[in-house]
Amino acid sequence: MNELRTRDLLIRMANDPAPPTTVDVDRAIATAQLRRRRTQWLVIAAAAAVVLVVTLGVVTAFKPEDHAQPAPFVSAPSTFDPLNPRLEVGWVPDGFTSGLWNAAVTAEFRTYSGPKAAGVTVYAIPRTGGFPAVELFGRPIDGPDINGRPSTWHQVPVPIYTDPQVVASPGSSPSPTNTKAPTRALKNAGILRWEYGKGGTAQVEVANVTDPMEVATRIARSVRLDRPKPFSMPLRFSDPKIPIVRTAGGTGGVTMEFASAGWKRPSALIGVGEARKAANLPKPNVTLGTRKIREDLYPGLSAIIFDLAPGTEVSLQCGGPDDTEASTVATKAECRRLAASVQPVGTLSDPTTWTTSVLR
Repeated sequence: MNELRTRDLLIRMANDPAPPTTVDVDRAIATAQLRRRRTQWLVIAAAAAVVLVVTLGVVTAFKPEDHAQPAPFVSAPSTFDPLNPRLEVGWVPDGFTSGLWNAAVTAEFRTYSGPKAAGVTVYAIPRTGGFPAVELFGRPIDGPDINGRPSTWHQVPVPIYTDPQVVASPGSSPSPTNTKAPTRALKNAGILRWEYGKGGTAQVEVANVTDPMEVATRIARSVRLDRPKPFSMPLRFSDPKIPIVRTAGGTGGVTMEFASAGWKRPSALIGVGEARKAANLPKPNVTLGTRKIREDLYPGLSAIIFDLAPGTEVSLQCGGPDDTEASTVATKAECRRLAASVQPVGTLSDPTTWTTSVLR
């Protein structure tokens, strides 16, 4: 891991908490998928504490079911439970592969990518959640029936690229940027939104697909949020005694994030995934029991990486309550305690061998 990059990300973890009613990093990741960016298996992103997100490239094998069985229309939960993800997508177009999945207390999403930069993101929020801000074009129109519930269809604008600011001379103000309002909607794209339960909303966003409303409708009708399934992981470790706020993952691994009230420190994040293979990776610098670990320390923050098994790597980041010397020492000890408690369960490549009793 590049130490400067790690330092930057950990500082962002400490100083850029996400508000409890939005999940902007999740949206940023999903949007990046739709705009042809590709994520590495290990990404520590800021959204209060930090989230390690790993990408998924397993080809989906969905049955072509248009409609999920309608569930009783009851109140949506006030928050989601990261240990029991509930967002289930029963159909996506042929040729699409699964991307990121995320289950936070304030939102869940799943992304899919298809041929020719096609993309799908399915997003759901509880009563206290909120969709990330996104620019829309024009007024929404009534959409198709989604398992007995009305929907609305939203268009997204064709991006307007602005002229770069120019500084004529040192010390002078930059020239004004030429900005224009969007004038037309993006073809083959849009957002279908509906209420899945009282106070809870879900949406399907599609990009670069033929017949976007029809595709979004079929996907929406296959969505289920009434059958939570327990989160599993190919390891178990000691409970950090901090509320869990997010689970996430994809091919290459999964992660758990813990944070204090308001997504603040103290915080902890543990992720397990495929071991990196770059030739210039930092070498282990500490022996912890029988493990050789790479430990990097910053004010109030600690980061540890070690091999759990051949080809499998664990990444752990811990944030203390502040940046004082006492907090830094305590955080270092706590992060080492958590690292020492990690025990492998099953194999990374076979999720059927993972455990749902992750915390002990």
